[in-house]
Order: sequence, then structure tokens, then C-alpha cells
Amino acid sequence: MKSERTQIIVSDIAGVVIVTYLLYNLVMSKGLTWVFCMYGVPLLIMRGALSVIDRVDGILNITGHNITNTHVTDHLFPKIPHYHAMEATRAIKPILKDYYRLDDTPILKALYKEAKECIYAKSDDNEEAKGVFWFDNKF
Repeated sequence: MKSERTQIIVSDIAGVVIVTYLLYNLVMSKGLTWVFCMYGVPLLIMRGALSVIDRVDGILNITGHNITNTHVTDHLFPKIPHYHAMEATRAIKPILKDYYRLDDTPILKALYKEAKECIYAKSDDNEEAKGVFWFDNKF
């Protein structure tokens, strides 16, 4: 473990530097108030954590340390080790009730469905209609 300590410290410092740089650029482009409202409000963090979906992906669950079927737990408790994630997921399901989301659609079918039905917002190209967004779909 001592041999990896330096690499861990370097990766932690690099991560902090990168996030700080990105937040600095965001503050410079959007303003401090906007950044605080979007990233400083705890409710948004919880809403974001509960917006993810656990998926049942068969063999990928085994090879990926169950990350796809413990995705909600990973977002709610990011510091929990992967070997406790299944136990934690079983524990939070009854607490979250309707807020816990699970999709047991096969991975390739789900990927196709998401690509086919993906709806996103794009801005209006008209200079006079600044701030106007339209829903669009690539397919």
C-alpha cells in the first residue's frame, strides 16, 4: 500500500486541480450566483442522485462489481466500498420506495431504446430568439 500512496495523492491532487479549474471557468462564464444555485443547493444533489437507474445487466454485473445494479446506492453514498453496495442497496430499497428506480430491460435493448427515443433541447439559431429552446430528436 505504501508504494501506491504517492500515486493516490497525485491523482487526488490532480482531481482537485481539474475540478477547481472547471469551476473557475464556469464561474467566469456563468457567474458565481448561477454556479451556487446549480451546484451549492443540497436538494439538487439529492435529486440528481435519485435520477439514476439501477439496471440488471447479467454478466456485466459480475465483471463490473455490480455497479450497474447498485448505481442508485453509488450516487447516494459515493464512498461506500463496492463489496458493501449490494447489502446497502437491499437496505435502501424499502426506505426509498417509489423513488428507487430499477430497469430490468436487457442492456442492448435499453441502449437502442434510449438512442431512439432520446429527446434533448437545442437553442434556436435565430439571433432575435435568444433563450428559446426547442425539443429535438436525432431519429
